[in-house]
Parts: sequence; structure tokens; C-alpha cells
Amino acid sequence: MSHPSAMPADRFAGTASGTSAEVRATLTATPGRYVVATRGRHLVTDAIQGPGEAPSATELLLSSLAGCGIGNVERHGADLGADLTDASVAVTAERDPDDVTRFLDIAIVVALPHTAEATARAVTDRFTATCPLYNTVRRGGPVRVLVEHAPGH
Repeated sequence: MSHPSAMPADRFAGTASGTSAEVRATLTATPGRYVVATRGRHLVTDAIQGPGEAPSATELLLSSLAGCGIGNVERHGADLGADLTDASVAVTAERDPDDVTRFLDIAIVVALPHTAEATARAVTDRFTATCPLYNTVRRGGPVRVLVEHAPGH
């Protein structure tokens, strides 16, 4: 497998500093099932009240955090000489029972079972210092909602 830096530049389109990314979700004929698309690729996602066969929006958010996390662990771990055998990043979330519009807790566990504590903490510190997904969620970054509608209505 080639290292990410060996991939074509467009592989990371929309993710580099100062650039933007777009993901679009559309309805399907099945209530509660959606198709999400980006850069010509598609995935299916289900709402809580949907079929329950595809990942939910919550699971996709957690997957994004885990994916960004493990990518950072791989890059920074290699730079710091960490043994990345069996490395993993697990993310869990607990919905707030008093306010279902938010999470009470999101926990990220960086597991480096073959790496000394000091190095594992250094890798994790670099992850939390550089991951735009983690930092946006942690800081409660700006989110804008725009409405597109039929002209004249």
C-alpha cells in the first residue's frame, strides 16, 4: 500500500489548508434512506427512523473523527518512531437525555498497544493539535445554514 503522500494530489481535494470540501445528501425512494456524494463517490446512510441497514449520520460523524484520528496517528506515529502494530482509534458518543439535539459526551480512545506511554501521548497530542475535525467539534466551530428555494416562492 502506498503512503498517502504518494497519492495523486486530487486524492485530497477539498481537505488541504485553505481549500473547501462539499458533500451532498439526497433523498431516495425509501423513507429514511439517503445517498451522500462527494468527488463522484457515493455512500448510503439511514436515518434513525429509516431501514437501519446503513450507517446513521451519528455513525458517519464518529467515523470521520476516527478516520481523521487514525490518519494522524499513522503520520505522527511514523514521524515519532512509534510501533503502530494494532494501532486504532475508537470514537463513542452518548446522546444527552435532556437535550436530544446534542451529545452529552464524545470520547476518542487512541490505542497504541505496542508504544511507550510518552510516545503514545506525543502522537495523541499531535493528533489533537492538527486534526481539523476534532478541533471543530471540540471548539464548537461555526456552522452556517443556507436555504435554497424555488424562485418567486
